[in-house]
Amino acid sequence: MVDSPPFYLVSSRNVASSEVEGFFEELWKLIQILSSEAASSGSLRKFTVNSTTTSDFKTIYAQTQCTLDLSEQDCTDCLVGAYGGITTYSYGKDGARILKPSCNIRYELASFLRKCCTTPSSPPIYPPLPSINTINSEGTEGADESRSTKSLQFDFGNIRVATDDFSEANKLGQGGFGSVYRVRIHHHI
Repeated sequence: MVDSPPFYLVSSRNVASSEVEGFFEELWKLIQILSSEAASSGSLRKFTVNSTTTSDFKTIYAQTQCTLDLSEQDCTDCLVGAYGGITTYSYGKDGARILKPSCNIRYELASFLRKCCTTPSSPPIYPPLPSINTINSEGTEGADESRSTKSLQFDFGNIRVATDDFSEANKLGQGGFGSVYRVRIHHHI
C-alpha cells in the first residue's frame, strides 16, 4: 500500500457551526460502511458510493475507492487513514476529496455520481436473410440477389419441368432435407 503523498481538495463552503458535530458523525458512519464494502468487494471493484441524511435533513454523498491490488485489510487501513485527513484538513467543510496513491475518499452535499440502473438489454439478434444465386437463361451468374418468399413459391408442375421430372442427370446431391436438383429456368415459370 502506498500512503503518500496525499492530495487534498477541500470545499470553501462551511457547514453551519451548530451542525458540524452531527454532520461529521453521520459522515464517519457512512465512510465506515463504504470502506468496509469497498475493501470486501473483491479484486475487480473496490469502489462504493452511497448517501446518508443528517438530523437536519441534509444529504451527504460519499464515495470510497481502493486500487485493485490492495488486500481487504490494506484497503480498510488506507481509507481509515484518508478519513484522518478529513478530520485534519476539511473538518467543518461541506465537501472534500482525499486522494492517496492507493485509495481515495470523496464527500459532498451535492450528488456527484448517478446511481445507475441495470445495463440496457441488447437488441434482438435476427437470423440473416436468405439470399440466392441465380443463373439466368444466358448462363451468367447473378450477384447474390435477395428475393421475397413469394418469388420462391412455384407450383409442383413447374418444378417437375425445371428438374426434367427429377432426373438423375440433374441430381446434385443429398441434403438434410432430401435430394438437391439442378434447375433449368424457363421463361414461362
